[in-house]
Amino acid sequence: ELAEARAFQQSMLPPEQGWVGGISIAARYQPSAELGGDFYDYVAVGQDGGTLLVADVSGHGASAAMLTGVVKSAFHSASADGYEPLCIVARVANGIQTFSFDRFITLICVRISASQSLLEYVNAGHPPGILWGAGRDPALMEATGPLISPALLNSSWKQETLLFRSQDRLLLFTDGIEDVDGDRGYFGLGGVVREVTQNPEGGARLLDRILSSVREFTGGRRIHDDLTLLTADRGSTEVLSEERAQATNSAAY
Repeated sequence: ELAEARAFQQSMLPPEQGWVGGISIAARYQPSAELGGDFYDYVAVGQDGGTLLVADVSGHGASAAMLTGVVKSAFHSASADGYEPLCIVARVANGIQTFSFDRFITLICVRISASQSLLEYVNAGHPPGILWGAGRDPALMEATGPLISPALLNSSWKQETLLFRSQDRLLLFTDGIEDVDGDRGYFGLGGVVREVTQNPEGGARLLDRILSSVREFTGGRRIHDDLTLLTADRGSTEVLSEERAQATNSAAY
């Protein structure tokens, strides 16, 4: 039964490589237990963009799996709202009202329009997204409101808008990446920013590099939390063409 539940939870996740509008997507998900509490998703919006989501629910096991199911349902029901981040957060908050007060969700939701070179996002108590590009130092997309919890019924969130130009890149991740500990303390947000600075090409190569650095940082210690990363890329035509081909090949298999 546990294996079946794990297979079901994995089935809720989209492919690790994909393409929405003019945006190349790569993701990595490594749960620390049979049933994890992390979740990611993405969907095309119109012809030239998409909405991305990375979430982290409290706990592990069956209860966490139920919460990730609520997040997915809320995410896809927001098609009626054009997958606007603020509407998605409101739908998630409404979906968990019947859960106990010790349950909560952090998430970051981003909608990108390639034709308008715009990015809209809401960060509900989640680790900051990182935005960078050619001639653009990494910038942090900090929280725009509290985490989502039945105990915080009157919470509100703000939706922010940023430029997302050609050759810009975006990284979203869960706090399991920051909280990995080793002989030097915690990997931390500084460790993630350092990897972005040293590997500005983005894409799947960046995600694999971060995971490799995290494992090296632990010095062999066990990792106790789920690790999830997602990147969106408006890189050069050559790079995106290569990644689109890889995504197509992965889908074929």
